[in-house]
Formats: sequence, C-alpha cells, structure tokens
Amino acid sequence: MGRILTRAMCLGLWAWALTLGALVAFQTAWPLSPLAPMPGAVIVVLGGGMDPDGRLHRSSTTRVDAGVALWRAGVADRLHFSGGARDLVSAGERMAARARAAGVPVNAITTERQSQSTLQNALFSRPTLRDASIILVTEKFHLPRAWASFQAMGLRPVAWAAAPPARATLASRTRVTLRESLAVWFNLGRWGLWRAAGALGVKNATRDSWLH
Repeated sequence: MGRILTRAMCLGLWAWALTLGALVAFQTAWPLSPLAPMPGAVIVVLGGGMDPDGRLHRSSTTRVDAGVALWRAGVADRLHFSGGARDLVSAGERMAARARAAGVPVNAITTERQSQSTLQNALFSRPTLRDASIILVTEKFHLPRAWASFQAMGLRPVAWAAAPPARATLASRTRVTLRESLAVWFNLGRWGLWRAAGALGVKNATRDSWLH
C-alpha cells in the first residue's frame, strides 16, 4: 500500500511539473500577431474579479479593454461578458457598462451574470453562445484553462486573445502561474465529478453549484 501511495504521489508531482512547464512555455511563446476579422464570431470576455462594492478588479478592466479593442478592429461584431454577482451587482453587468462607456452599442453586447468560476463562465454562457464561434479574451496564463473549460461545456472557441497582464512584476507572474498550474487539475476534477453526477441523475442545479 505504501509503495502504491508513493508512486501515486510521484505521478501527481510529475503531472503538476509538466503542467507548470507547459504554462510557462505557453506564456513565453504566445504569438503577438493580431487576429483577422471573423464574421459571425463572438468576442467572449471572462471576468477577472470584482470588489463587494461593484468595483471591477484591474484584471477585469484590462480584459474588457482588450475585448473592446478587438471589436473596434472589426474582429467580430458582438461582445459577450461573463461574470457573476457580488451581492446585487454582477461583474458581467459592470464589464458591459465599461464597454458601453467606451462606445460599444447596447445591441452588440450580451452578458452572463451567474458564474463564479471559469467552468461556470462556459456553462452559464451556453444558452447565448451555443452555436457561435468564440474568441476568448483573458490573460495569457488563464487562456489554456479557459479554452479547455469552454470545450468541455460543448462550446466552440476558435481563437484566443490575450489581455495585457494586470500585474507585470516577476513575483506576481510567478504566483499566478503556480496557482494556475494547480487550478488546471482542480478544474478537471470538478468537471469529472459534474459529468459523473449528471450520469447518476443528480439535479442540474445541485451539480452546477459544485463548479463554483
């Protein structure tokens, strides 16, 4: 039993180290070339946090601004903002308001207002995005997990767009990359549990809450 546990721990460490290395390589090699116009696509901006008083975190505002820049460049005609509520205000609504203030018309914007995680960003955006080609906008460290989350929920991300990093210091980049390397596996476990619960007949509202 002890040998099996040791091997399992070694395998887990190797998997985490490979994930960390892949994330570092991805962020280093991410292309800087602009996206070409994609008629019919939707620019999907994922929330990056919000204070209790409704003030968007810097990571959220940089993602919004990156999404608006893509819209102005004609990459897509629509913007979708995904982010759940903190008390009575949702990050999706706050991000949409920032986009409107930047000149994006109301009829070019949709929002999702329930999600509290990347998996929920995808899950709760499905009714709006089910048949759309999706351009995901978030920071580089978050792009792989965001892509995988949207694929796992049956959506069609066709392009990725990196928002400028909200914090550019080496220490902060190291922290978020380490955290992200663990979040990848945490998300995979939650998604597997969510799928298994669906097969066992657990109510959607219950299992969806597990993705918080």
